[in-house]
Amino acid sequence: MNKRSLTDFGELEFSVAARYGKALVHLRHQRSLERFGLVFGAGFSQPLGFPMWGQLLNRIAENEKVAGSAFLKKARNFTSLSQLLYERFRGEPNELRIERYKEEQVKRQWIELIRTCLYRDAPRPAKELVGAHPYLWTLIPLIKETQLTVNYNFDDTIERVLEAGRDATERNISRGFTTIWDSNVLNVPRTAVIYHPNGFLPISRFDKGSDDVVFLEDSFADQLLDSMTGHYTSLTAHYEQNTCVFIGLSLEDATLRHLLRKNAHVRPGHFHYFVQFESRQGALTPEYKKAVISANFRTYNLVTLFLTGREIAAFLKLLQADPAEFSSILHQEGHRDSLIYYVTGCVSVGKTTLIDHLRSFIGQGEWTEKVLREMRKDPKKLSTSDEQKVNKWVAKQYRKKNDRLHSLGPGIYVIDRAFLDAFAFSRKSKWRARARFNRRYLNPQNAKSAHRLRSGHVILLLGDPREMSRRALVQGKKFDVAAEKLQQQRLEHVYLKLVKGGVTKLTVEGLEAVDVAKEAARIILLRDYKEADLDQCLKKLEGR
Repeated sequence: MNKRSLTDFGELEFSVAARYGKALVHLRHQRSLERFGLVFGAGFSQPLGFPMWGQLLNRIAENEKVAGSAFLKKARNFTSLSQLLYERFRGEPNELRIERYKEEQVKRQWIELIRTCLYRDAPRPAKELVGAHPYLWTLIPLIKETQLTVNYNFDDTIERVLEAGRDATERNISRGFTTIWDSNVLNVPRTAVIYHPNGFLPISRFDKGSDDVVFLEDSFADQLLDSMTGHYTSLTAHYEQNTCVFIGLSLEDATLRHLLRKNAHVRPGHFHYFVQFESRQGALTPEYKKAVISANFRTYNLVTLFLTGREIAAFLKLLQADPAEFSSILHQEGHRDSLIYYVTGCVSVGKTTLIDHLRSFIGQGEWTEKVLREMRKDPKKLSTSDEQKVNKWVAKQYRKKNDRLHSLGPGIYVIDRAFLDAFAFSRKSKWRARARFNRRYLNPQNAKSAHRLRSGHVILLLGDPREMSRRALVQGKKFDVAAEKLQQQRLEHVYLKLVKGGVTKLTVEGLEAVDVAKEAARIILLRDYKEADLDQCLKKLEGR
């Protein structure tokens, strides 16, 4: 359809990869798992001559059938202005009880007026749509393979471009997409489904559109009420189960804000990406960007990306790049494409609960087999034979875990416990022997090659020993306050004094589980990734 290529990468793509490498790694992984979605708003269609909401209202007000320009400065907001303009267009009925069919006729005429004003300055042929848009061309293959794309706009730009871009085989099968506007039919086993929550007005009157659009103040109010009473359950589930990229939206839509806030409350560790448009690089101050990033993250679980139109195109190209090409670009910009986050801390500090909350990422459990009964006891109370049994079992488990982590592909992974946690359950006088013992199991004599401990960023959870002891006892684990306190001291010594770099301390005392999830997600999504060299620390403990 156009000569621009998704496989040519230049300075702009490298620049975007340097700034948002982690976001790209996360989104590419979610896409490979079919947990990815796209969401569009009015800003997406604006480059094509489609009006923003205020501009659309101006066009309607200026139409001779409405003649409502005098209302433009008197309305409280856009939604109240749309209602005033409709009442002006509708006029006063001659009778107190207007016949229903006449009311429906007026509404249909109103929708046709909206259609006329909406498409007034927009290109008609699909080829012109693609040529006039800075990044629409990069979206065509992405939308075709994505199960659901949410479009809050009325127009059929995406549909027309998909239809025009079909090859000969596709033309014999279907139009290349499915358009829906009823949230009750969202769960469809197809790809390239375009969902218009606010209604759908195709450019041609002969193509079926929705019977109504969410444009008036009463319809917006009804939509918000519906979202609160469960009418948008399917859309809510989509936002809770997938990682979406929001493009061309503001957060002025009360219904969208409600759904995002609900997602943030119900799934505190689940996040989406929000593209904040910049007219040019540097148009927004660093102070403003920092405030927006913090507000969106805290309130709506959104990671904000500041991008120009050309940068959005570059970002979307990188999202679809060949894995080897993408990995090469990332490495040249100093990023890794496989990011490991170890969550560690004392028994019953809340590691498993935290990992369960971090559903945007792939979690890995602590063990691959059923835990030994002896491991539920305080190590000080184990017999010599039981201690040896535990140490041998743990060392074997760590070998399996290390091999598994070395084999992971690109993505962000959250791992329950790190390899040096074993030293929290051993007296310091035995650390050297324990380190050498673990090394022998890590690299047995029949190993074909030496295995280093997989590096990663360590999130060290620190809690109140009294609270952790209480939780442990409830779970049937016999760890008293003194045992918890000693564990925590040893973990702090290993990770904060011996390992040092690549470790983030997260104090969870007094925090609810949802708050811990939010803070851990902040570490993962908003801070630079720095790995802790766990193998080098093991060498220190071995005395080498």
